[in-house]
Amino acid sequence: MAHAVQLFDSDDSLSLQVAAFLHRGFLHGERLCVVATSEHMAGIARHLSNLGCPVTEALASGRLKWLDAVSTLQMLMPAQRLDARHLRSLVRDLAPPPSDPHAPMRIYGEMVSLLAERGDLRGAMQLEQAWNRAPSGAPVSMLCGYMSSHFGDPSTSGALHEICQLHDEVRHCNSDLLGSWLVERHSASGRRTDSLGP
Repeated sequence: MAHAVQLFDSDDSLSLQVAAFLHRGFLHGERLCVVATSEHMAGIARHLSNLGCPVTEALASGRLKWLDAVSTLQMLMPAQRLDARHLRSLVRDLAPPPSDPHAPMRIYGEMVSLLAERGDLRGAMQLEQAWNRAPSGAPVSMLCGYMSSHFGDPSTSGALHEICQLHDEVRHCNSDLLGSWLVERHSASGRRTDSLGP
């Protein structure tokens, strides 16, 4: 699994860049999954449509899945602790169809950002680690999104460094000034950092 992380300064930046991430997968025939809040889903869907992705048709065919981040997180961490049984169930639900067992998938998720918003950075890292250990029978490209503002307090510096360490790639967009600055501070993590333009 290719596991990347990105910090976003605004909802608009998140919607635009996540849509671009998903659209690249759509063009390559990949299955798509979005685990986001309803507000972010609406923005991502709008930008996906603008890029030429037939969102309604993709949802109807099962090629695109929407999962609500709030309810999915409640299922996975019902008592603020990760429920491994429910995680295994979610992984099974995202598995490729038997007719195409090696079909690649592209996933965007922001449950970890919800945990960070609550100040539960340990829980966010636990969930990141669980995804790294999750079995994958097909190629998966996962992008985890956090709002930059969750790491504005200097006391979160160590946690952000650890979060970067849990990913193969740390991405940022130059227009996300706080996110770019935070990523540059933690580029010593040894992970590849990619700038995504203005």
